[in-house]
Amino acid sequence: MKDLLAGLILFLTFLSCKTEREYNPELIHLIPSNSLYIIDTPEIGKFLDQTDTIDIFQKYSSFFTSDINKQLRVLTGFENDKAAIIAINQDEGENLNYVYITKEFPANFIIDSVKNKSLETLTYKNFVIQKYVLEELTFFKGEKHGVFIASNSRQQLEQILEKDYKGVSADTDFIKVYSAIDKGKTSIILNSTAFNDLITHSFRNIALPQMQPATWNVLEISSSNNAVSLNGISTWKEGEKNLISLFRNAGTQVNEIAKITPAEAHGFYSFTYLNIETLYGNLNSYRESTGDMPPDHFLHYTAEAGLISLDSEKKLPFLRATDPELAKELLLPINESNSFRGISIYTTPDNLNVFEYFTPLIPVLDLSYYIWIEDFIVFAENSGDLEQVVSSYLNNMTLGNQEYYTAAMENLAAASSLLIVSNNIGKVSSPRSTKSQPDNGSNPPYPVISFQFVVENNYSHIHGAFGLSGKYSRDITGQIASINLEESLATLAFPVKNHNNNQAEIIVQDISNILYLYSAAGSLIWKKQLSHQITGEITQVDLLKNGNLQYVFSTPYALHVLDRKGNPVKPFPLDFKEEITQPVSIFDYDNNRTYRFVLTQGNNILMYDARGRAVRGFDFDKVSSDIIQPPNHIRLNNKDYILVPESSGKLNILSRQGKSRIEVKKEIAFSASPWFPHKGNFVSISSDGKLVKVSENGNVTVEPLGENGNIRMAANVKVLAIMADNTLRINDRAVNLDYGLYTAPVIFTSGNKTYISITDTQAQRIYVFDENANLLPGFPLFGNSEIRLMNTGNNSIIFSVQGDDNEVIIYKL
Repeated sequence: MKDLLAGLILFLTFLSCKTEREYNPELIHLIPSNSLYIIDTPEIGKFLDQTDTIDIFQKYSSFFTSDINKQLRVLTGFENDKAAIIAINQDEGENLNYVYITKEFPANFIIDSVKNKSLETLTYKNFVIQKYVLEELTFFKGEKHGVFIASNSRQQLEQILEKDYKGVSADTDFIKVYSAIDKGKTSIILNSTAFNDLITHSFRNIALPQMQPATWNVLEISSSNNAVSLNGISTWKEGEKNLISLFRNAGTQVNEIAKITPAEAHGFYSFTYLNIETLYGNLNSYRESTGDMPPDHFLHYTAEAGLISLDSEKKLPFLRATDPELAKELLLPINESNSFRGISIYTTPDNLNVFEYFTPLIPVLDLSYYIWIEDFIVFAENSGDLEQVVSSYLNNMTLGNQEYYTAAMENLAAASSLLIVSNNIGKVSSPRSTKSQPDNGSNPPYPVISFQFVVENNYSHIHGAFGLSGKYSRDITGQIASINLEESLATLAFPVKNHNNNQAEIIVQDISNILYLYSAAGSLIWKKQLSHQITGEITQVDLLKNGNLQYVFSTPYALHVLDRKGNPVKPFPLDFKEEITQPVSIFDYDNNRTYRFVLTQGNNILMYDARGRAVRGFDFDKVSSDIIQPPNHIRLNNKDYILVPESSGKLNILSRQGKSRIEVKKEIAFSASPWFPHKGNFVSISSDGKLVKVSENGNVTVEPLGENGNIRMAANVKVLAIMADNTLRINDRAVNLDYGLYTAPVIFTSGNKTYISITDTQAQRIYVFDENANLLPGFPLFGNSEIRLMNTGNNSIIFSVQGDDNEVIIYKL
């Protein structure tokens, strides 16, 4: 039954027409009273054609069995312009039976091409029944008052042919619903059982309240550009207890919970109210209970409630407050358990049954924690589920931010009494099974399914939507893993490559000088205690030129090289009595893995090869003042240069041998900004915020940038990125951002693409742009440091960033 209805609703989406026809009471007198649902269509042939031509019907082909489908095609004679009614029910053996009713007898009823066929004439009282056997198909047809009737059940046909048979037309509520339908469109009328099964199956991933829906429900279906909308009404008898009638006269508001529902959640249901006293009174009547809600209860300052289904097991009730501050006061005591990414997680008081007034709209759950996000209070059994909500919210990975969700919601009313949303991304299953099937990589035809009820007095408007297909991508930016260290981070987290399997890993040090290596999924591989904090970056090299990679970094008194298991590579570490005052620089002049490790000690530079020996031929004379940045290798016009800035303002530009190669013709007021190659020059930012260019002949050009504040930059040969106050300039394009505390831009290249990243450490937001200053989809994301990015192959990119003080977050791009 559930399979039948799930397919039915999708099958009917493509059926609409322009032919107008008159209401004919003689037809509905022949509809069986036990019909689960009834299809009324002006063009039966077009209706049936969709079963072979619509892709979505192939994926949800459970409306008709192939036997019924073939029989109805024969009955229609393949003529498209015939109006008809089809009623479907089940017998005691749960077999599907149909009744086909039309006033227009098909001219070519029997198809001559059918080889094995037989016709038998039977009599039933004063009626003639014809039995057709066409190959493997068997059905019966008769005529009553000029109306043609056919069915695959002889018993059912005989009942209809009885003289005083009234069928479903004896139900005045049905007549009221049927007389309201648009006869120019295909409509479906469902009884309470069928509609309940439809809702239950369509939203089987959502923990819906177990309550009976309305007596009769009519839906008209239309489609445009692959978006499917359903509109209709539900009716019920006065005094009838059902789910929808609970919202009588309670008013409606806009459902806003999608703003914070994680994009990976199975979905949610949300109900709203303008008058909670009316809603509570309706619930009391349904429960046959008495009692008043205390006038100072915090629920008086709410407007929306419901349940987020993270998955089949994790259910998170929520409330939306109209006055969050007052609601917080009334929810006291507030006991903070911990915080996650700047948002407090509170423990729920033992004596506080938050949702007892909403029973049975919200189930009784063991709720231990809650959080406030915007105006929402979200409750959970464990804090980890709330962390998932926080993470998705801070990363803009909420259902409300997804294009496919927005497209589906365009077909709905702005406000509703009850909104149910099933998010089908990543959990597509066939309606023939109640169990989720493995995703085979194909896109679901409808990423999101929604039903909405807007309740009046004794009826409800129904609006449904099947979102646009093809309007989402699984390859979207998102969090892969979160890693919590034993202590706060001391360094950035660096993506590195496992040379054994080409998988990405993360290496990072904490403030206790423990070095960790994690998989990209967040599993610890090893940790190693170091004696000092790492200075600068951790870099991978291939010392033996055999594809095996090592980690190189410096501490204040040593140069370290570790293998991928964390063991020192002999003869490293190289220990020094004098302090290493700048992070190690690694030069690979010709990109042939002939590495040079360059260390700075005050005003002196030391260079070592892959075997830990001082490099012969590098003769550097100590400079007169301290070196204030790590020596930097830059290649311009196929020439190698080593840039060494001094505290005195002198920029030394050296050859590979450590000798002066360019005489810079004036002193420079250095900032912390490194030097970069850009359009044939060496470029940096001066301490007074100006762009400094040094040419290969030593000429110095200083250009005001027209900006104030802390100016930072990054560049490569083609791209110049400058961050000043809240403006990021990428070449000749500017992006204005919110005011904040921004890190220096960082430029990454992957294949033929260039990315520019900045982080607002005040708002804890990461931004990544392309070289045309376009913000990449999915950004900004949560983060609290510069990022480090790595191409992991097959056009897959990950990056790592600090989250909380002891947290590393790994994202895919």
